[in-house]
Amino acid sequence: MVASGSENRVRSAALRVRLSPEEAEQIRARADRAGLSVSAYLRAMALEGKPLRAERQPGVNRQLAARLIGELGRMSHAFRQAADTGDPKACGDVIDAVHRDLAELRALFFEALGREP
Repeated sequence: MVASGSENRVRSAALRVRLSPEEAEQIRARADRAGLSVSAYLRAMALEGKPLRAERQPGVNRQLAARLIGELGRMSHAFRQAADTGDPKACGDVIDAVHRDLAELRALFFEALGREP
């Protein structure tokens, strides 16, 4: 049987430290801002003096991003319909600008998902 990754790690020693709730929250917040786990953050601060790089990146909420892409597409379509049926002199420029912005946002969401628009 193959051992799990955690059983193969070199880091097998564990230390415990007592903190106030405020201190614990401050460490968690700093680790989160650095993009590190609490363990990686404390190890870097204690041994190296500063965290060197993030070990993990926040994941993309793909379900939400996909929903937003759909909503942007629906909004873009609605603005285009308004431009086609409304008074072009009164609202055409505004609707065209909003349409361009929505198209750009939609492309950025696709990029965040690693997909082509």
